[in-house]
Amino acid sequence: FFTATVTATKGAHTFTATTGVEVAEAIAGLAVVNDSPTVVSDTTTLTATVAAGSDVEFTWDLGDGTLTYGSVVRHVYPEKGRYTAVVTATNKVSVLTTTGPVYVGVNPEETTIYMPLVIQSATAYLNVETQIYLPLVTRLATGLSR
Repeated sequence: FFTATVTATKGAHTFTATTGVEVAEAIAGLAVVNDSPTVVSDTTTLTATVAAGSDVEFTWDLGDGTLTYGSVVRHVYPEKGRYTAVVTATNKVSVLTTTGPVYVGVNPEETTIYMPLVIQSATAYLNVETQIYLPLVTRLATGLSR
């Protein structure tokens, strides 16, 4: 907050006026992090930060229908799943939005893919074909685990 003073002179008369001036810095570098993966019924903590900006307010959509406010929020997700948290940073001169994944009761590095395994009958005259789906679990960062 600054005080600006203006002085005007006309002939022998001088006039002076002062006023307050607020300078707002635009928001830059909005980032979101959280402590997931968490367990269903445990609290997940989500944090928003900015690299620059003054008087920043944060609004959250936690991905399960919950809306809340603040740079740090704590939330208990109602069920297992992958959620997308959306945070919006706002001040008098700018608005930025970003998203972050939240994993509750699931491992973010593990994905189950079901692949068909076709078994043909050894008895030729029956010509029976059966498909069984077996889970193939992969770890995205480390390759096959089973």
